[in-house]
Amino acid sequence: MQYPDPPTTSARTFAGLLFLAVFPVALLAVAQLLGLQPFVRLAVAGLVAAVAAVVCFTHPRYGVYFMLFYVYAGLGTIVGSGLVPLAVMSLILAGIAVHLVRGEPLRLTDPVFLWSAAFFSIVAFQSILLAHDPRTAAVTFSKWLKVLALVFFIVQSIQTPQHVKWFARTMFAGAVSTVILGMVARRFGFAPPEESLIGMSLRFSGLHPNANYAAALLTSAIPIGVFLVKTERSLVWRLSTVLGIVLVTVAIFATYSRQAVFALGFVALAILFKEVHSRKAYGAIFTVLLLGLILTPRYYWERLMTITEVIENSQEDWSLYLRVIAFKRAVRMFTEHPFLGVGLRNFAARSGDALFVRIPAHNMYLEILTGVGLVGFAGYLAIFYSGARQCVAGIKHRWRSAETWMRDFSYYTLISLLSVMIGGVFINNEFQYITWIPVAGSLVIAALRSSASER
Repeated sequence: MQYPDPPTTSARTFAGLLFLAVFPVALLAVAQLLGLQPFVRLAVAGLVAAVAAVVCFTHPRYGVYFMLFYVYAGLGTIVGSGLVPLAVMSLILAGIAVHLVRGEPLRLTDPVFLWSAAFFSIVAFQSILLAHDPRTAAVTFSKWLKVLALVFFIVQSIQTPQHVKWFARTMFAGAVSTVILGMVARRFGFAPPEESLIGMSLRFSGLHPNANYAAALLTSAIPIGVFLVKTERSLVWRLSTVLGIVLVTVAIFATYSRQAVFALGFVALAILFKEVHSRKAYGAIFTVLLLGLILTPRYYWERLMTITEVIENSQEDWSLYLRVIAFKRAVRMFTEHPFLGVGLRNFAARSGDALFVRIPAHNMYLEILTGVGLVGFAGYLAIFYSGARQCVAGIKHRWRSAETWMRDFSYYTLISLLSVMIGGVFINNEFQYITWIPVAGSLVIAALRSSASER
């Protein structure tokens, strides 16, 4: 008796794809016959959530990729800003915990980061007891803990150089997506930005609620895009990335954020310094900046070129006038409480009648100085130092021949980190994820260097 041959791999694959194509259609037909259409959407949402939960739990790295895209794309304005990331990060934590129990080693071992983060956490926690508004200080401290959790998840999950490439791809894809989705949102009138007008011109912020924050995020993504252009093998993907860089650059100017010029100028100079022997790089940067200049609304340049006049008579610019007053008040508050500060994010609460409205210091360094004093500020800066030193070590490290592009990743991660720190002079991004994702990238470099030396 002859038995039929078992199905080949291609046949099984075709059968699986056919099932995936036919089953949903059959399910919808049955639901329509039974009058259960209202429950279909709920069932689909539940199925998607269940599949996503299983994936994040069994493969935490995919949950990390989702968080990176979520942050850079600004999906919190259209998808639950609190529940979705909390659920995803809980699943990532559970998945990583299972892997650790099974014997996977801890990868976050950089002593400078661990000691400085622990020191800052202790000082920040005790600042709650000194705070004029303990609730605000406690909420801010919880944001710091979430930042630390995401850094740990990234370092623990990104375990190979190939993972690093997807880490970079996800970040840059998120930045490009917020520009595209922001244009769609503006066209159809959903997810409006919090800051919308400068004079009579509408500011662009993608899907992010703040145009200045969006400018800092987009600027920090450009070095990552340059890294991808240099390392992607497919010509289509490289051209797509170049187009994405142009789109992001134009969007930065469309935010009308004056502070973005400083960070963007630094990024451009750093890229030129790195690619000093590459005529293609110089030509590409010149072309991108030229397109940005051409496509930028004229009012932005009027706003930028008159900044000297505005500074001399700051009352003509309400935004700048408030920032000047906030700066003076923050310096005075720091001199009054130089060592332990007045509590995390308590600058606005302690400003009293010195400001017309209660606003933050618009400077992450002053916000930290007034919040936790010199003692905590030293620990805070030491964390950034730990990231920068690992990037420099990655640039100098002798990677294997197949991984020499990790030097480029180390360099452009350093530029991304420094651009965020420059942006922090003008905005409060001290506990925003975009400030700490480049730090996490630098600690990934440290973990990969350590694992490479063990091989």
